[in-house]
Amino acid sequence: MIFFRKISRLQRALTEMQESLEGQLKEMKAERNRLSTILEAMIEGVLVVDAGGKILLCNASLQSMLQLDQAGVGWTVLECVRNRQLEAAIGKVLKTGNPDEQEIVLLQNGEERSLIVHTAPLLKNLEVNGAVCVLHDVTHLRRLENIRKEFVANVSHELKTPLTVIRGYAETLKGGGWEEKETAVRFLEKIEGGAVQLQHLVEDLLRLSEVESGRAPMNVSRLALLPIVEEIRSHRETALRQKQMHFETGIAADCSVLAEPVALRQILGNLLDNAIQYTPAQGSITIAAQSKNAMCEVSVRDTGIGISEKDLPRIFERFYRVDKARSREMGGTGLGLAIVKHWVAAHGGEVGVESRPGEGSRFFFTLPC
Repeated sequence: MIFFRKISRLQRALTEMQESLEGQLKEMKAERNRLSTILEAMIEGVLVVDAGGKILLCNASLQSMLQLDQAGVGWTVLECVRNRQLEAAIGKVLKTGNPDEQEIVLLQNGEERSLIVHTAPLLKNLEVNGAVCVLHDVTHLRRLENIRKEFVANVSHELKTPLTVIRGYAETLKGGGWEEKETAVRFLEKIEGGAVQLQHLVEDLLRLSEVESGRAPMNVSRLALLPIVEEIRSHRETALRQKQMHFETGIAADCSVLAEPVALRQILGNLLDNAIQYTPAQGSITIAAQSKNAMCEVSVRDTGIGISEKDLPRIFERFYRVDKARSREMGGTGLGLAIVKHWVAAHGGEVGVESRPGEGSRFFFTLPC
């Protein structure tokens, strides 16, 4: 009887132990699932390596960031990523046991990616048993920083040119140039031209800032395209006549778009100014439109000097000029096409260009219709 009671107590104890172990296993499984969910949801890349530098774990963000797959587990970082900077960062922490932070640059598909790498040691019994790396992709931030630096440098340069002209002629007049009336008038015309160029630059900068920030008014309405094109052309009649240029339209009378009136006039005006500026005398310009999938594609084609293939990807950047000297000489600010791009984007459309040197250019954009 005593024996059976002991067996019963032992059975209850084993049952309780089993239940306890099952509960602990469930908690461990739930904790592992929570950790896995957190790692997979992180936008930062997480990489865990053992003491030998072999990959133990990497989340989805890291796999995308470094173009890895699960086959990378069990291999070293250098074998999978082939980046000495990352390998050196991990090796330094494994060797010293001290946390480390540095920025590395990866070259992927011909493009550079900037990553900030935070590496910390994994300790077991006060000895380094591995390391965990958290990688932040700061490529976009670095690109924005470079754009800001280029913008400041370009604005400074663009302001310097007309200011130098104004100051130079003003100093000449001050030094006695005003005594000869004909010379003084010519110098004053140069000063006025520099001031006008400054005014246009400031106005374009303010306009571009408004469009980019979304502060520009967007009173969208349905607009007949042909009357606006004719209005834009009439404002440039003198320039067209001086260069003896042929202008024609290929727009149906009932063609209309949904657009902000001021924006549409500026888009067409900037593209027409660009065509006039870069098309030799007796050339031709054609503005046409056609509907495509609820969007209206408007194109401005010219028989101008054209654009080289290397310049095409950057033609809509702020201050980017194919012919810098000629553009400045003719009063261009280098912001016209950038304004076009941002206005079109604000309407949900797209902008593009097709061109070959010596064969003219075709600029086109889409707007809802």
